Amino acid sequence: VKLTKESLSRNDGSPLGLVPEINSIQGIEAFINLKYLDCNSNSLTSLDISKNTLLTTLECLNNQLTSLDISKNTLLTTLECSNNQLTSLDISKNTLLTTLECFNNQLTNIDISKNTALEALLCSRNQLTNIDISKNTALEALFCSRNQLTNIDISKNNDLTKLECSSNQLTNIDISKNNDLTELSCFSNQLTNIDVSENALLTSLVFSSNRLTSIDVSKNTVLVELKCSSNQLTNIDVSKNIVLNIFDCGKNKITNICVKDLNQPSKNWLKDATATYKICN
Repeated sequence: VKLTKESLSRNDGSPLGLVPEINSIQGIEAFINLKYLDCNSNSLTSLDISKNTLLTTLECLNNQLTSLDISKNTLLTTLECSNNQLTSLDISKNTLLTTLECFNNQLTNIDISKNTALEALLCSRNQLTNIDISKNTALEALFCSRNQLTNIDISKNNDLTKLECSSNQLTNIDISKNNDLTELSCFSNQLTNIDVSENALLTSLVFSSNRLTSIDVSKNTVLVELKCSSNQLTNIDVSKNIVLNIFDCGKNKITNICVKDLNQPSKNWLKDATATYKICN
């Protein structure tokens, strides 16, 4: 069932207007066999799905929910409740969840220790100070930017391919056990070092606005995007990154950029005017 605001049109294709936003879905309890519910982008302040015990997918983002009780919905595999006003979220009974999207709420804590099947967690733009993902060994994607995290331990998440943890208060991040990582975005933290030598599959690495003085990307030969502006780098060697297309190393203290040859830089490369390209073998 899809209960969202839709645009209607006349027979000639001209716009007729929008269906008014829904502020209540009272009566949904009668649909006891319901498996999929999409009530995105409405004006819901409450949502009672306690009778819809066969639900496997619930999408209720872009509403005005302050609470959400899904304790009776034990078959849920996908929950999307982003862009609401949730201050807490209990998913301890939803052990089949593989996807959880709860970004842009007011969560200060989230316990996912019972959700061992979780593959994707999107919890950015909350007020989280800690997140324990040690039990979520199936996790492939973690987006936790714009929180208040000071530490994140991903040593047990060997299947992780995408990690976005930007705009937190991280001083260290260890990705040595995450050999399948293809995308890492950790800009706007307080990092002084990033060791990416064990991450040979990285295609995108973004760590702008940190405190790094050096970076070694010689093992990251499939890197397509590298953004490292606004750090304290004095030089950088990208001579081994022959497929590098997007590169931004501006606002550093770089004098030399080592390249394979002078044809390597593309139009998508950005640097300070004082930095010069130097051939390195």
